[in-house]
Amino acid sequence: MMLVCNSTTNATNNQVDPLQGSGYSIVFLLGFLVNAAALRAFIAKRGPWTDTHIYMLNLVIADTALILFIPLRIYDAFYSLPRSLLCTFLIFLHYINMYASILTTTAICVQRYLIIRFPLQARSWRKKKETACAVCLVIWGLLVTICAVFRNDNHPEKLWTCYERCKDIPLHPEFIAILVCLGFITPLLIIVFCSSRIICILLKVDDKSEERKSTIGIRSTSSPSSPRSRAPLSRALLSPAGCCWDT
Repeated sequence: MMLVCNSTTNATNNQVDPLQGSGYSIVFLLGFLVNAAALRAFIAKRGPWTDTHIYMLNLVIADTALILFIPLRIYDAFYSLPRSLLCTFLIFLHYINMYASILTTTAICVQRYLIIRFPLQARSWRKKKETACAVCLVIWGLLVTICAVFRNDNHPEKLWTCYERCKDIPLHPEFIAILVCLGFITPLLIIVFCSSRIICILLKVDDKSEERKSTIGIRSTSSPSSPRSRAPLSRALLSPAGCCWDT
């Protein structure tokens, strides 16, 4: 079975995809500009940082790390990279940064819920920045550990091209289960619960100022059930489910 995969790869890995390369070029340019602006805003910020700033910086780092390696994806679309350990690294880099963004977003949602649910207690909480740093480190450490444990699943001899796995060699069921549960189901349930509870709490308050209405609108828009946020969550679902075939 492995020989069939290798021979097929040798016959097809020289194909180019200009349309895909052009699409990734646009994504790289837009993503680079947006993330560069975000990093500049963080660097230029004056005054004390809060735990929210730490979470947001973690999001920017995850997105920037992914954006910086898109040129290799563009090169692969036009000239086809040879299958090597670099390809394995690039695949797991995609996994790590995508799920780091999802888990960090979940942590931000939990933080917002706790502050709104327990406003008086939140004022007296100490070491919030240290807690945020610890959460971010745990997220990165957990994802790196998972990828290290299942590193052989995307070894070069199991790849069709640099960014695609052999169609006849599925991922380990344990790896798929971890990605689906940790990367989609658990974050989805947490975000739905926290977002719905935040909206309910804000709706019960008599103050209907424009600021509070705006907060409710933001939470409603960022809820996984809204059309604007459905696409990223759908991507989170489809990525692990389809990783048996394409990366």
